[in-house]
Amino acid sequence: MTTSPDAPRLSATVLIVRDGATLPEVLMVKRHYQIDFAAGALVFPGGKATDEDASSGWDDYTDGDFGPVQQDARIAAVREAFEESGLLL
Repeated sequence: MTTSPDAPRLSATVLIVRDGATLPEVLMVKRHYQIDFAAGALVFPGGKATDEDASSGWDDYTDGDFGPVQQDARIAAVREAFEESGLLL
């Protein structure tokens, strides 16, 4: 039996890097061990964009001339970083 692949969904991730004592440090989070995909893996904060990420209400909080898809992805990345790490960018 063959299955067709799922349609792509907009998602985003963010790399958070800071200067360490000797080398740069990168923030990663550990995925919950009871989820279906990549359980227990160390990952960069990120995930799927939601309908709320595409809201025009974000226009006042963003600068730059991004297309709507890029803006939605950036909002999703900031939201996911906060949800997964508590870090507000």
